[in-house]
Amino acid sequence: MTNVRDRIPFCEDIYQAREDGFATIMKPKMSQFELAGRPMLPKEIEMITHSNEGRESVSEKIYDRNVYLDTKMAILKWWENYVLEGHRIYCASRQEIKKAA
Repeated sequence: MTNVRDRIPFCEDIYQAREDGFATIMKPKMSQFELAGRPMLPKEIEMITHSNEGRESVSEKIYDRNVYLDTKMAILKWWENYVLEGHRIYCASRQEIKKAA
Protein backbone atom coordinates (compact mmCIF):
# COMPACT_ATOMS: atom_id res chain seq x y z
CA MET A 1 0.00 0.00 0.00
CA THR A 2 1.40 3.37 -0.97
CA ASN A 3 1.41 6.45 1.19
CA VAL A 4 -0.93 9.25 0.10
CA ARG A 5 2.10 11.57 -0.08
CA ASP A 6 3.55 9.27 -2.75
CA ARG A 7 0.40 9.43 -4.90
CA ILE A 8 -0.23 13.16 -4.81
CA PRO A 9 2.78 15.14 -6.12
CA PHE A 10 2.19 18.36 -4.18
CA CYS A 11 1.12 16.61 -0.98
CA GLU A 12 4.65 16.72 0.47
CA ASP A 13 4.68 20.51 0.03
CA ILE A 14 1.35 20.82 1.85
CA TYR A 15 2.55 18.52 4.61
CA GLN A 16 5.78 20.49 5.05
CA ALA A 17 3.96 23.83 5.08
CA ARG A 18 1.56 22.54 7.75
CA GLU A 19 4.42 21.23 9.86
CA ASP A 20 6.41 24.46 9.45
CA GLY A 21 3.40 26.55 10.46
CA PHE A 22 2.78 24.37 13.50
CA ALA A 23 6.42 24.61 14.59
CA THR A 24 6.56 28.39 14.02
CA ILE A 25 3.52 29.01 16.20
CA MET A 26 4.15 26.36 18.85
CA LYS A 27 7.89 26.63 19.57
CA PRO A 28 7.53 29.89 21.55
CA LYS A 29 4.57 28.39 23.44
CA MET A 30 6.23 25.11 24.45
CA SER A 31 7.12 26.39 27.93
CA GLN A 32 3.37 26.45 28.71
CA PHE A 33 3.44 22.65 28.71
CA GLU A 34 5.20 20.35 31.16
CA LEU A 35 7.36 17.36 30.42
CA ALA A 36 8.54 15.25 33.37
CA GLY A 37 7.51 18.03 35.78
CA ARG A 38 9.38 20.88 34.08
CA PRO A 39 8.48 23.42 31.38
CA MET A 40 9.18 22.11 27.90
CA LEU A 41 11.89 23.56 25.69
CA PRO A 42 11.13 24.83 22.17
CA LYS A 43 13.25 22.07 20.62
CA GLU A 44 11.04 19.45 22.27
CA ILE A 45 8.37 20.14 19.68
CA GLU A 46 10.02 17.20 17.91
CA MET A 47 7.96 14.89 20.12
CA ILE A 48 5.10 15.79 17.77
CA THR A 49 6.76 16.83 14.51
CA HIS A 50 9.52 14.21 14.31
CA SER A 51 8.80 11.03 12.36
CA ASN A 52 8.75 8.83 15.48
CA GLU A 53 6.80 11.47 17.46
CA GLY A 54 9.03 11.14 20.49
CA ARG A 55 8.75 7.39 20.80
CA GLU A 56 11.97 5.75 21.85
CA SER A 57 11.36 2.03 22.04
CA VAL A 58 9.85 -0.47 19.65
CA SER A 59 6.99 -1.19 22.05
CA GLU A 60 6.14 2.51 22.22
CA LYS A 61 6.14 2.69 18.43
CA ILE A 62 3.96 -0.40 18.05
CA TYR A 63 1.58 -0.02 20.99
CA ASP A 64 1.71 3.76 21.33
CA ARG A 65 2.35 3.61 25.07
CA ASN A 66 4.47 6.70 25.19
CA VAL A 67 4.45 8.07 28.72
CA TYR A 68 4.01 11.62 27.41
CA LEU A 69 0.73 11.09 25.56
CA ASP A 70 -1.07 13.47 27.95
CA THR A 71 1.47 16.19 27.17
CA LYS A 72 1.15 15.57 23.43
CA MET A 73 -2.63 15.70 23.73
CA ALA A 74 -2.50 19.02 25.59
CA ILE A 75 -0.25 20.52 22.89
CA LEU A 76 -2.43 19.26 20.05
CA LYS A 77 -5.60 20.41 21.83
CA TRP A 78 -4.09 23.91 22.17
CA TRP A 79 -3.29 23.83 18.44
CA GLU A 80 -6.82 22.68 17.60
CA ASN A 81 -8.30 25.59 19.57
CA TYR A 82 -5.90 28.01 17.87
CA VAL A 83 -6.90 26.81 14.39
CA LEU A 84 -10.62 26.77 15.18
CA GLU A 85 -10.45 30.31 16.59
CA GLY A 86 -8.70 31.46 13.41
CA HIS A 87 -11.47 29.84 11.37
CA ARG A 88 -14.14 31.50 13.51
CA ILE A 89 -12.51 34.91 13.02
CA TYR A 90 -12.27 34.32 9.27
CA CYS A 91 -15.95 33.33 9.02
CA ALA A 92 -17.00 36.36 11.06
CA SER A 93 -15.02 38.66 8.78
CA ARG A 94 -16.70 37.10 5.73
CA GLN A 95 -20.10 37.79 7.28
CA GLU A 96 -19.11 41.42 7.85
CA ILE A 97 -18.06 41.74 4.20
CA LYS A 98 -21.40 40.28 3.05
CA LYS A 99 -23.33 42.72 5.26
CA ALA A 100 -21.34 45.66 3.90
CA ALA A 101 -22.01 44.67 0.27
